[in-house]
Order: sequence, then C-alpha cells, then structure tokens
Amino acid sequence: MAKIPEKNPAAVSLGRAGGLKRAKSLSKAERSASARAAAKARWDAEKAKAEPAAPPAPAAKKKAAKKA
Repeated sequence: MAKIPEKNPAAVSLGRAGGLKRAKSLSKAERSASARAAAKARWDAEKAKAEPAAPPAPAAKKKAAKKA
C-alpha cells in the first residue's frame, strides 16, 4: 500500500481561508446548489464502485452456410 504524504499545514489553512471567502460571497441558494451537486457527485461515484459491471452483450451468431 502506498504511503500517503502528509499535507502542508500552510496550504491547508490557505485552502480553508479561500473556501470560507467563497462561501461568504455566494448566496444561500448558490451554496445549497453547490452542496447538492457535490453530494450527488460523491453518491454517483460510490454507486459506480458498488454496482457490478453490466455483462457483455451476446455476440451475434452467424449462420453457417450450407454447401450442397
């Protein structure tokens, strides 16, 4: 299993600050729509992992030509 590098604390705080500023600049409806889209993306990704792949379509059978 690959080792996950630790996050840079300065980068984390800058990212959080940017996210908070963005949240303040959006209206309540825009924040709600953004959160809804993010949740849908997470659920869709989880469903895609959980659902088994569809079976392959059956191959078309060719009729053998009879020789007389």
